[in-house]
Amino acid sequence: MLTRGQIISFYAIGGLFIAANVIAVLFDFYFVPLFPIAFIIVLLALFAQDKLIYLVTGLVPFSIPVWHLMGNFGLILPTEPIIILLMIIGGLKLLNNEGGNNTRELMRNPLTIAILINVGWLLFTSATSSMPLVSFKYTVSRIWYIVVFYFMAYLLFTNYNRIEKFLWWFTIPLAGVVVYVMVRHYQHGFIRDIFPYMIQPFFWVHGVYSATVAIATPMLIVFFIRSKQMGYSTLTRGFIALAAMLFLLAITYSYTRATWISLMGALAAMAVFYIKVPIRFIFTSIFVVLLGIFVFQKDIMLKLSENEQGSSRKSDLGEHLQSVSNIKNDPSNLERINRWNCAIRMFEERPVLGWGPGTYAFQYAPFQRSKDLTVISTNFGDVGHAHSEYLGPLAEGGLFGMLTWLGFFLLSVYKGMRLFYNSINEKTRTIALAVVLGLITYYVHGVLNSYIDYDKIAVPLWGFCAILVALEKIDKTFSNTAKESQEQ
Repeated sequence: MLTRGQIISFYAIGGLFIAANVIAVLFDFYFVPLFPIAFIIVLLALFAQDKLIYLVTGLVPFSIPVWHLMGNFGLILPTEPIIILLMIIGGLKLLNNEGGNNTRELMRNPLTIAILINVGWLLFTSATSSMPLVSFKYTVSRIWYIVVFYFMAYLLFTNYNRIEKFLWWFTIPLAGVVVYVMVRHYQHGFIRDIFPYMIQPFFWVHGVYSATVAIATPMLIVFFIRSKQMGYSTLTRGFIALAAMLFLLAITYSYTRATWISLMGALAAMAVFYIKVPIRFIFTSIFVVLLGIFVFQKDIMLKLSENEQGSSRKSDLGEHLQSVSNIKNDPSNLERINRWNCAIRMFEERPVLGWGPGTYAFQYAPFQRSKDLTVISTNFGDVGHAHSEYLGPLAEGGLFGMLTWLGFFLLSVYKGMRLFYNSINEKTRTIALAVVLGLITYYVHGVLNSYIDYDKIAVPLWGFCAILVALEKIDKTFSNTAKESQEQ
């Protein structure tokens, strides 16, 4: 029972809060109701960081970008302010070595080293950037995602339950957004031209929407196929099947060709992993294919130029898919090539240090050539940036910048493959497969687009990488325990 003093305090605080709101409204200040929420978030950041990480992960699908919130610097609300707060508090704890041996083990992990090398290069090239302020803003925004969803998340992922909790905290809210988009799109007959308006206000770029859904889709497919290994009930398996079908429909009617290709690539990778093609052979094959594309690029471009199928304006999925390789008269594909050529020319002018992180959109215009211009070409960096997760870093960070980014991608895939190939624990194998296939969807998508700046991509990408590193530790503990039991 509450004491008389506590009851009086409760009503006094409530009365003061109501009065403060009334006064604030009279002066056209409408943010007072947010103060208690902000206070709770600060308390969680100080004393329950794990709960706040899950909460912000669940809020990511619902986040809304607010451009020019602070001058020329926008934020994604409500997630980025929370992530910044977590970065400050979590970063201080990491520097204070509160994670103990876990932090030291993480810092020695090859994937962490690869990430730190890339971030170090971003910081260095920010100092030499053609636009230092833009570059430092870009780099800092990259760092806050890494600190929270790689370093802090790794310390959170101490067992399978916590990893699964993170995955579902991201996927279930995303399913809610997908239902919202699909219902709206259905009401308008799944017409392609109006789709970009159907995803608002939670998404403003249809490619980001489809790429985000694609990252989570392999997890649902893998968890459905291997539900026995995960210990899921029939009811849970049914829910996963429905969610997987929903996500596949969402990707289909997103009319995003890059996402279709990325999902096909992930499903092909799953088939390769299941038959356990040697890892060395896979990476050698990738190298040979890339070398072949480079050597025979003129012949390939000549062959592709024969395709005149434009992207369908009538929502014809078949025609839209056929237009993927049309580089003769499809404006979207031609503009993408224009942006790629600009990135290559920017690299040729500054091959070592590049133009600085985040500067492509501001610097590419003078590198456009009249023969490359299309009906949708601009000088303002809209309609996407470099349209490549690989050529963008090449232009902005030079050859070393691109190689460190590519090395991080390849190393994360290698880790996921090793866990799936070598682990004796079926749960480790299942989660590793689900996560690495999700990453592969974005790495393939990254050939044609670049969305790493968006929280909806950054959170799962860095979180999935943290899961792979955490699984290594969990699996090692499981293997040691199993070995000791056999010896006894």
